[in-house]
Amino acid sequence: MRGLLLFSIALVGCRGSIVVVEAREVFAASHHDAKTRAAGAVAQAQRRERLLRRFDDLIETRQSIPLPTLRRLVSSMNARAKILRAQARGLERLRPRLAKLGVGLSSFDPDSVRGREYAALEAKRQALERANEQAYELFVEQPKSFDSLCDKHGFGPIDTRGFGDRMGVRIKEMDVLLAKASARVAAVEGLLGADGLSESQGRQLRAAMVQLETMTERRAEVRRTALRFRLETKAGPQAVVAPGMVTFDLFARLDNFAADLRAAGGRIDELVSELPSDL
Repeated sequence: MRGLLLFSIALVGCRGSIVVVEAREVFAASHHDAKTRAAGAVAQAQRRERLLRRFDDLIETRQSIPLPTLRRLVSSMNARAKILRAQARGLERLRPRLAKLGVGLSSFDPDSVRGREYAALEAKRQALERANEQAYELFVEQPKSFDSLCDKHGFGPIDTRGFGDRMGVRIKEMDVLLAKASARVAAVEGLLGADGLSESQGRQLRAAMVQLETMTERRAEVRRTALRFRLETKAGPQAVVAPGMVTFDLFARLDNFAADLRAAGGRIDELVSELPSDL
């Protein structure tokens, strides 16, 4: 549309005058485009700034790669967004000047005083428009760089819907393992110190009790992991994940805990199976 308007003005200009109505439309279109670019830039910069603040709140080491680079990108995005807004306001200020210049005229005569003033105003509009387009071209690369770094290092939004239920299922499975191991040890721990228990059997019993302590400690770690997940992660599609957060590798962590519990439980079964049921 703007191209057609410019073409129309150019044609009118060839005949020696510039139609005021069409000039106003061109100035309005320039302002609208610049305002749209600025609003888009502000929204993109703010979204990534909120994401960065969330990372800073959740990650213990603020200098973790790529946080410093992300901060620089957000700062630069905000600065460029301010430039784009200033340019949009500059184009906006040209419009009332053009309207005042065109009062009582249907067209500008290039040889008249107001025609020359219009030419100067049009030159400012074109310069501002070019600068705005160039500034926006530089800006759009920064959100891309931000997102690319996040993808590369595993930072970003994550949909955690269903995480709580899946975690609960795995924790219940671990509770079953711990309950079975506790029952196995409880059935024989009364033998400790009893007459007739050999030194070798006593060592086996104590080893089984140590394995049970290990399982209990692992279960406490699972509880702390679940608590951290609830504290650091907002449930739903707008959660944020980054290395160092339990949400980043939640199920791998739970799998490791479960493997430790199964190994310790298996060892308890070996040790206890060789002990007498009573003495």
